[in-house]
Amino acid sequence: MGLNGGDFPNLRAIRDVRFISTFPVANSCVSLLPDLRRCGVEYSDLVNAVDAVITKPGYGIVSECAVNHTRMLYTDRGSFREYDAIMRDMDWWNCALFIERGRLLEGNCGPELRRLLAMDPKAVPGARQAAAAPGADAVAARILDFYRQGRSAC
Repeated sequence: MGLNGGDFPNLRAIRDVRFISTFPVANSCVSLLPDLRRCGVEYSDLVNAVDAVITKPGYGIVSECAVNHTRMLYTDRGSFREYDAIMRDMDWWNCALFIERGRLLEGNCGPELRRLLAMDPKAVPGARQAAAAPGADAVAARILDFYRQGRSAC
């Protein structure tokens, strides 16, 4: 989230949740994961492996959470041109709850996390459609078609 080193002081009070991060957090109850790529782990695999993601909404993370049926606790991201477009369809595709940025930065996210974890991510209207998205297959087919037609990438 670009918070680099925040400490989220009240996370310690949330005892039934394990927090992990891909960026340094100055709080010992948050485990820092090593460089995922160096370990041969894709970010999408991490999103698929967790029960919930805490984030600011952007196209990448919103779509990863939708196709993996991963719950999302999100906060505002400030000035972002595409924010309104993402928010317009968020409830259709994602099992998501909003948290005020100040509450998140304080680490006061326990009630929201409990509500979110009680929700079924496969119950959102677009869940079946998101799971059936043929994104990787469609992209691979288009790339193969491109090269079969004798085109060059350069």
